[in-house]
Amino acid sequence: MHSRKNAKRLPEVKALDVAVKLIWGQFDPYINVAVAERRKSQLKQAPLTVVPAGHWLQIDEPEQVAAAILSEAWKTAGKCGGCERVRASEASIRVDHR
Repeated sequence: MHSRKNAKRLPEVKALDVAVKLIWGQFDPYINVAVAERRKSQLKQAPLTVVPAGHWLQIDEPEQVAAAILSEAWKTAGKCGGCERVRASEASIRVDHR
């Protein structure tokens, strides 16, 4: 039932013209990365960062989630104002920008 309700809203999602940052757990057993990639394709401005974590990625990898939120790409896009750059191991974070 929920998926039908959500599907009805896809035209609204596709019409959004705001930046949305997707941060996803690579090993999420409930909502896999394919869902994130599908959601990304439905948004106009949606970089996707995949963190090596499960469903609760903000608990599993808080530093990497914070780094993704405050990433240089987000600052460059003007979405983060004057926030400080947070560094994280780029080897463990995959960022897929449009």
